[in-house]
Amino acid sequence: RDVERSRGLGDVYKRQEPDVYSDSMSVLVFRDRFTLPEKTSIYAIADTDSTMRVILDDLNSATYVSILDQQTINGVDYMISVGAIEASRRDAILAPALQVLGEER
Repeated sequence: RDVERSRGLGDVYKRQEPDVYSDSMSVLVFRDRFTLPEKTSIYAIADTDSTMRVILDDLNSATYVSILDQQTINGVDYMISVGAIEASRRDAILAPALQVLGEER
């Protein structure tokens, strides 16, 4: 029991560490920032808009996404310009990602 208690306390201390944010994230973490209606709109537009198709192809072939990369910023701004997402969502989509230790998505 003492061992179990000490493990429990260790877990508590681990949770009290400050949050760590990163400018880079997996493609899935980045995609999860978009709502289902936004994703649906993006793909519908990509059916007739070659620029949107290129943005999606680049995203789908990436190993990670950096919110500081000008290509990422331009892609989000393009999505706003064609009405796929609302301008009010820009900051949330381009915000640093919370890093959760031990979780890879």
